[in-house]
Amino acid sequence: MYDVVISGAGPAGCITAKLLADSGYSVLIADKTAMPRTKSCSGILIQKSVGILEHTFGKIPHAVYAEPHLNKGMILNTDTGMKVPIEGLCLSIWRSLLDYWMIMEVVDAGAVFLEETPVTGFTEKKDHVVVRLGGKSASGISARVLAGCDGPAGTIRRKLRKKPGDCITTYQIYFKGEVDLDPAYFHTFLQPELSDYDAWCTVKDDYIITGVGVYHASDADRYQKKFLAYLAENHHARFSAPEFEERWLLPHITPENPVDKGEGRIFLAGDAANLLNPLGEGISGALVSGSAFADAFRCAAGPTENPDLVRLRAGYETNLSHTIEHMHRQWRFLAEISPKFAHLRDI
Repeated sequence: MYDVVISGAGPAGCITAKLLADSGYSVLIADKTAMPRTKSCSGILIQKSVGILEHTFGKIPHAVYAEPHLNKGMILNTDTGMKVPIEGLCLSIWRSLLDYWMIMEVVDAGAVFLEETPVTGFTEKKDHVVVRLGGKSASGISARVLAGCDGPAGTIRRKLRKKPGDCITTYQIYFKGEVDLDPAYFHTFLQPELSDYDAWCTVKDDYIITGVGVYHASDADRYQKKFLAYLAENHHARFSAPEFEERWLLPHITPENPVDKGEGRIFLAGDAANLLNPLGEGISGALVSGSAFADAFRCAAGPTENPDLVRLRAGYETNLSHTIEHMHRQWRFLAEISPKFAHLRDI
């Protein structure tokens, strides 16, 4: 029996696995895709994320960086015409390479990693949980607890709550070309004609990356065309034919959609727990929540011991409380400057 089985090999799953494996716990981490995988992401590491990563995994390898590898922050173009600079030195990285580096460190720490192996379901028992695996490693295994780190539409939360998560679809396109925007910043646009949620443009390794967030996946192409036309008209953008594209899901944050930490022997972290900062920055929340769960587990049980679930749950909630309040403050700030997000004033 494993101490912990983890679904999802992104930042939340990897840091949970690394911290527990380093402390002598038996850990299995499974992901439905093969590594390295493509994942739509801003690819921006804020200083909090850099500090957590380097404390837990070691120095971030240079191969993970994109150029320009230093990012000065975000320029937020609001739906009222304001241009709000949010300064803060960040690292620009390729998310696929970051995830691959982390999972290799997890394996070196002694955790078992199964790629192309989705967690398809689970059954809670009195003193353990039976986890069902699909894909090439199809089987049933037992664990003391199951950690769902597989995103807002992942299997763990969906099975636990008997409904899908409320999600935003993101659609990114990579071009070669030119655009009259400062490449040292991540540029976000909240004009309602450009997206349901937000639109963005950034530069990475000579690629111009444009993205939109939409409520319905069928609207993504229409909004991308509007956004590209806007960039051409207002920022002298000239694009080649698209080189490749990515689609992904983010939690849809609403006052009625609170942080969900799971229940019983099932714990949720990262996007699966609805941890997301404006606008779409999820890596820091994933790392903090994975660390918070691992720390709580180490306090609740030693290796091969069944944890006191009341103590584990209380420890996890305490460890996360500051991060949740910080996230809510950020969303309330956005609500004050953008009518589009005014519904989050009371989050």
